[in-house]
Amino acid sequence: MVIKWSDFSKSNMQDFVKYSKMETPIKYIENLVLSVSSLENYPEAGKVLFYTNNIAVRQLIYKMHRIIYRIKDNEIHIGAVLHTSKDLESSLKFANRFFN
Repeated sequence: MVIKWSDFSKSNMQDFVKYSKMETPIKYIENLVLSVSSLENYPEAGKVLFYTNNIAVRQLIYKMHRIIYRIKDNEIHIGAVLHTSKDLESSLKFANRFFN
């Protein structure tokens, strides 16, 4: 399977690096991306959040971030990378708009 990152998910990670108070935000993001790469072999590892157009929108948690994604046409589409402190309901509303 191929993993495709949306522009929004890329900007989420860039913002994290830019505004993070961590000493090593780039290493954190590198490890997050490595964690997401495990979806190539285990695409259904993430918890199903909801269905849209008969396609499951899933969530994979990596430390402080929710990776929101779906599987379609043998591709994994990463829609957003959101901090876990963000309200899940708001995150789901966003994800629903992204995947429709």
